Amino acid sequence: MPSPERAIPHAPSAAIGHAEAKGPSWPTLLAAMVMASACTWPQSHRRPAVFIRGQVFVLDPDDYTRFHRVRRLAEEGLWRLDRLSELGPPPGVRMHWTLPNDYLLLATYRLFGPLAGGADPLAAVCVWVPVAAGWTTLVILFCLAAGLWGARTAAVCTLLAGLSPSHQTAFSLGHPDHHALLELLLVTSFFTLTAAAADRDGGRRPRRLLITSGVTLGLAVWVVVQALYFWGISLAAFLATAALERDPLEGRRLLRQGTWWSLSVLATVLVGHVLENAPNLLYQTGDMISLTQVILLGGASAALVVAGLSKRPSRTRLWASVLAFGAAAAVYAWADREALFRWTHHPLAERWFGQLLEFDPLLSVLDGQWSAQRLHRTAGWAAYALPAALGFFAICPSVSRGGRWLFGLLAVTLIPLGVYQIRWLLHAELVWASLLAVGLVELSERLLHYAGRRRGSWTAPLLALLLGGVLFWPSWRSYYGEYLGSGYMIRETERSQNMAYVGQRLQALAANRQASWRPAILADWTAGPALMYFSRLPVIAAPYHRDLEGIEAAARFFVTPEPEEARAIARRVGARYVVLPELEFADLTQSDMEELLLGRPRSFDVQRRLDENGEIARRIRRRPDAPVSMMWRLSRNETADLEWLRPVVTVTLPDPRSPAGPSMARHVAYE
Repeated sequence: MPSPERAIPHAPSAAIGHAEAKGPSWPTLLAAMVMASACTWPQSHRRPAVFIRGQVFVLDPDDYTRFHRVRRLAEEGLWRLDRLSELGPPPGVRMHWTLPNDYLLLATYRLFGPLAGGADPLAAVCVWVPVAAGWTTLVILFCLAAGLWGARTAAVCTLLAGLSPSHQTAFSLGHPDHHALLELLLVTSFFTLTAAAADRDGGRRPRRLLITSGVTLGLAVWVVVQALYFWGISLAAFLATAALERDPLEGRRLLRQGTWWSLSVLATVLVGHVLENAPNLLYQTGDMISLTQVILLGGASAALVVAGLSKRPSRTRLWASVLAFGAAAAVYAWADREALFRWTHHPLAERWFGQLLEFDPLLSVLDGQWSAQRLHRTAGWAAYALPAALGFFAICPSVSRGGRWLFGLLAVTLIPLGVYQIRWLLHAELVWASLLAVGLVELSERLLHYAGRRRGSWTAPLLALLLGGVLFWPSWRSYYGEYLGSGYMIRETERSQNMAYVGQRLQALAANRQASWRPAILADWTAGPALMYFSRLPVIAAPYHRDLEGIEAAARFFVTPEPEEARAIARRVGARYVVLPELEFADLTQSDMEELLLGRPRSFDVQRRLDENGEIARRIRRRPDAPVSMMWRLSRNETADLEWLRPVVTVTLPDPRSPAGPSMARHVAYE
């Protein structure tokens, strides 16, 4: 007579989720929509986009690059932009990992563009894409979490995730970044994977869920290469659960599920590799990082297939396959490290990445002093409560061993990464919300049980939501109280408006010249994308890691004290127009350029301190012996000996320090 474990091959003890997975009911779906709408409403107040006279102005320079790519796809009837000739020195910069987000924006524009009025319907439609993606993410999160852990826990999870600053930032109105698509794909992948393993009925539904999870995670890897981390965590959870499973039949089922899931990820990434690189698919001509993704995922799938060949797979076969795959991947990465990491091996790469906010740590350290204010303003006190929440998550009866492995590995690795670099915290909302929701509900249930209350009431989730609000209160107070509608937002959108005016004037000048070649614009990399979008002219520098040559050329032009050297740089990169940054920040921009090129400012003494928000504040003072750079000459209109440069566009606005006084020049463009 078979044992009970052998008689029930789909035992819940090894499932990654525990509750029996079912499709969402209409009341559940309606509750998800209402809750998602409530969490989406604050985004209309934050919105880093300004609508003025039929035009849309956004904050992030990269968004203008996305608008430009979609505009070219729509106007020229292209299906792919292999190389963006308007970006960087000739022949331009090769685009990569952009098709999914480009197609999402393009499809939205095709559907709703005819309904949008104004002078720029493309931007007016695309700025709403992240809001729709955020709403959809929360609906999916609630429906799948309700099927796994119950509606009460799902409600707490959705509210904590939807109101978190990381979610509001990733899905903010006016910022159609690829991170919005990435978050949507990750939430779908993780929870459909969990639901597939929790479905004990067998049949086709678990396989459909596994394929859905694999395809969405493959798309996430296609969108952002860092999503390989999430693939590795999911694979590790599968392997750990299968290796620790005592029932051979259940272990084989988990390996079979892992194989289907891994093959789905591989197929999606392979399609992405072909579409992004065709016809250059070979080792010598294809993109090395994309090709490495295919090889890595193919090796992992082969290891899972080998491990599950026998009817009674052993742990020895499993670990041998995994170790062989890991060793082969390590040897491959070491042998081709120069080709794989050539972009990060650029002499300026490390210093340029250091000037980007998303690479900053959440713990600010300066001259032996440190501050956790950035962590508190971003995540509140939840980071300190995470170990306790993880403990209650682990003992919760509705979460099985597989779920503990999956979300536990995510928490243990992702949260430190978020502290190390801010950008990882945007991906932590799933982990924080899931762990805190389940852990806080379990804690509340136990507290109420000790007080004589019965389990299963709505009192526990309400108490859990209250505790979660206390943990996130510092970040909510900072985000919803100080950041919304701040002068910083208004200031940055004014800068975009100035770039629109300068770009449109330069476009008219270039059209009047009727030159046989398209003249390029030389400006600092933060202004490049907006100028490219509004002028339809090439720009030399933009915030893109594959345009480090253009960033270096622009920095050397403005920093050099030799006019002839600057003229040679402009000729080499094909620049005809030079656009200065905001004149009141010209010295600060030059200081950043010198630090980028030399590792330290050459013309300025810089004093740094930690302010009350944990940010590193700077004050610069020009040195008496500083050379007279091109930035200094042009920003102060000392161009008498520069016959090859003349001002053609000047933007004048009231002096912010004295609005009633005379106007001051903000931006100047030279030809």
